[in-house]
Amino acid sequence: MVSRDLKRKLKAEVKNGKSSVEDRRESKSSKNIDEQLDAIDQMTGREFEKFLAKLFKQLGYQVKRTPATADYGADLVIKKGDIKAVVQAKRKQGSVGIKAVQEVTGAIGYYQANLGLVITNSKFTETAKELAAKTDIMLFDRDDFKKLIKNGYDVG
Repeated sequence: MVSRDLKRKLKAEVKNGKSSVEDRRESKSSKNIDEQLDAIDQMTGREFEKFLAKLFKQLGYQVKRTPATADYGADLVIKKGDIKAVVQAKRKQGSVGIKAVQEVTGAIGYYQANLGLVITNSKFTETAKELAAKTDIMLFDRDDFKKLIKNGYDVG
């Protein structure tokens, strides 16, 4: 089972914008937030992965991108201190379902990680949320991106 402390630590960093980055930006306006979210919506899947890699680097993580195919359920492997997490990136128009949670669950073992995340520009289905809760997978959706942008991260 995932250490609750590790999970809380990563969630706080990503959702609240806490990092060691010295170059912090002013809080963004609602218009700017919407513009940046629109830019994310226009990205390809690989561009979204690249964007997430940049974001985690801003948060002080070492980031390794996995191959485009045969990635064993992870698009990124991120590491910082005692956190080693696998990230499944889903840039979609509709809701992300249970399959993404299943994929990242398998990737935890393959990459010997202690956390799994599924990150989307959209929302998650109820079944995806239920499985994530049972398997300790962290979910980050569109609302979480709004918080990141508001806290000063340039995601466009």
